[in-house]
Amino acid sequence: MIAASRVLTQGFPLVRADFYVHRGRLLLGELSLNPVGGYTVFRPEEWNRRIGDWLELPDKAALAG
Repeated sequence: MIAASRVLTQGFPLVRADFYVHRGRLLLGELSLNPVGGYTVFRPEEWNRRIGDWLELPDKAALAG
């Protein structure tokens, strides 16, 4: 799982890879760009920005080219 997640998540600044083992086979469940499914409520509201500032995203112009 760790080796597969490293390959699948390469290039993403933040992504969670969910796997399942079914009948001895490793299956990918999903790649999620939000570690808690987008349901986190930050209190006080200013922490929304503070925590977001910890994540370094690539420049939009660099992604377009």
